[in-house]
Amino acid sequence: MKYYEIPKPEKGTRWVIPDIHGCFATFEKVLEEIQLTQGDHLYLLGDYIDRGPGSKEVLDKIMELQDLRFQIFALRGNHENHMLYRWENYRDTQLKEEYDSLLRFMEVNDTLSLLDKQGYLTLKYQYFFDDLPYYFELDEAFLVHAGFDFSSSQPFEDYLQMLLIRDFQVDLNMMKGKHIIHGHTPTVLDDVKWRIEKKTPIIPLDNGCFYAYYAKKNGVKDDDRNDQSGNLIALNLDSWELLVQPCIDDIIF
Repeated sequence: MKYYEIPKPEKGTRWVIPDIHGCFATFEKVLEEIQLTQGDHLYLLGDYIDRGPGSKEVLDKIMELQDLRFQIFALRGNHENHMLYRWENYRDTQLKEEYDSLLRFMEVNDTLSLLDKQGYLTLKYQYFFDDLPYYFELDEAFLVHAGFDFSSSQPFEDYLQMLLIRDFQVDLNMMKGKHIIHGHTPTVLDDVKWRIEKKTPIIPLDNGCFYAYYAKKNGVKDDDRNDQSGNLIALNLDSWELLVQPCIDDIIF
């Protein structure tokens, strides 16, 4: 399935969370803060893995909540797509150099824990990645990882651009009066807040949560770090209120 149209829940609140990037402790804190219930909708904009220390834990938490019948709607990000592509490339070719390339990629991104005991990408993660749609259509918004290429003749069928595009322009005639809410491109906090306040046609939510984790790895103290990035954001789609949670993930040795 490439996309879903999702009606409002009869009861409950709708939340949107962008790129988690392995920041599991921060993700759990956000879930605690929004007090998620089974009547709520939680939309996740992709990039659950890579960079932060807890990619496996993030995926397991999402799947656990779905198994418990929480209404979690997860989109595909370019990092899930890239992981799946690298794995399938090795699986189809069985070339050692392709496997070595996959391992190097996973080691750099702290995702070796996604492999099973045989050194294969764990089957449940393969299925999870493969089933992720590219965008959701809600009553008032399109949710997508990166955006849409409106210079294309078919922007809602150009799936690769939905994962990769940056700095795109909108065609208001094609948007049905809706907003585009996306992640992928880290955006300073004041800009995110201004766009939400003004309800602009394009609303970016990625505030680069992993930046704060990287800063810790490099010995930068929280007091010395710019607070305009390094947060995980949750947007309440019903009230348009913003929850801003600073990254609390720490270095794992």
